[in-house]
Parts: sequence; structure tokens; C-alpha cells
Amino acid sequence: MVIFQIWLTNDLGFSGAKVGLIYTFDSAITLILMFVYGSLQDKLGIKRRLLIGVTILEMLLGPFFTWVYVPLLHSNFVLGAFLGSLYLSFAYLAASPTFEALAERMSRRYSFEYGRARAWGSFGYAVSALCAGYLFTISPYIVFWLSSGISLVTFLLLCFGRTKSKKQIQKYENKSEEKHDADKPSFKEIISVFKMKQLWELVIFIIFSGSFYTVFDQ
Repeated sequence: MVIFQIWLTNDLGFSGAKVGLIYTFDSAITLILMFVYGSLQDKLGIKRRLLIGVTILEMLLGPFFTWVYVPLLHSNFVLGAFLGSLYLSFAYLAASPTFEALAERMSRRYSFEYGRARAWGSFGYAVSALCAGYLFTISPYIVFWLSSGISLVTFLLLCFGRTKSKKQIQKYENKSEEKHDADKPSFKEIISVFKMKQLWELVIFIIFSGSFYTVFDQ
């Protein structure tokens, strides 16, 4: 998001106020969408359907930013900012926690260390940020189209990456977690979560800490 902010101000020439409006749209839409994604993934369990749909959206990053987002920002800024935030929230901002939640659920289901998987994810993020920063100095659009290409690889892995041996799966599978995943929360149970005091304390903390981080980021 640091590179995104630099691109908006230095390359596209938008003021800090306009960039702030884009970030506001991003945060508001993502906040709502994370509840939707979380509820859908709870219903799906460890199925990859939602992630496949998200990855298809991510594959459109290059075309969307090149031929839709930038022209729309210049012709109608508010509409462009809203549609751009809608796309980014659906494809990236709300999708990233969904990927992590599924990885954590699968770690319990198939008995591998989530912390180790998360560490490799953080390492990949650092390498990606390093490469993106270098490519950004050449052309930001290289980053956008490269992201589309990597998303295509992710899409192929999600669709065709399967463990062939059922015995190998059963060797690591935790049956108790399988029964736990089979118990899908009802809509009433999901709503009851909002009555928890601890949840709102956490939400307030994240909103304030995240807002300060975003301001520092800009």
C-alpha cells in the first residue's frame, strides 16, 4: 500500500486529501466485506471455491488498473475511487485475511504448524515488496501486470493442486477437527458474536491502531 500511495501522488498527481478519500473507501468497504467473506468461508469449510473466485478477480489487476481505474480517476474521481476501492477490497484487502484464516484452519485439520507457514508467507511478502519497489522505479504498470501473472499461477494451483494419495491425507488428518468443521455456524450464532464486549474492545483497538498506521503509511 506504500507503493500504491506513492503512485497516486507522484505518478497520477492527486493531492493528499484525494488519496485520503481513496483510503477511506478502502477501509469502509473492507470492514463490511470481511464479515461477508468470513461467513462464506465458514459455510465452505476448507473448500477453495471462494479463494478461486477471489484469485480470478486478482488476475484482472493489470487490465483494471491500466484501462479502467486510471482513466476513471481522471474523468470522475469519486466514482473511480469508489469502484477502485470496491475492486481492491473484493480482490485483495478483504481476501488476504480469508486466505490466512483458511490456512490456519487447515493447519489444525492436517496437523502442520501454522506459525511456520505464516513465517514463509511473511518472507514471501518481504521479497515481493522488495521486487515491486525496484520494478516500480521502472514502471508501476509492470507491478500490476506481474501481479496478474502471479495470480494466474495461484489460480492454477488452487484448481489443479491436489494430493493424489488418500492414505497420505488420512495420515495427517485430525478427525476431531473434521467433525468441528462440519458444525457450520448459523446466522443467529454469527449475529450473537456482535454482543460480545471483548469483540468491540478488539475492534476499537484495531481501528485506532490501524488508522495511525495508515496515516503514517501515507
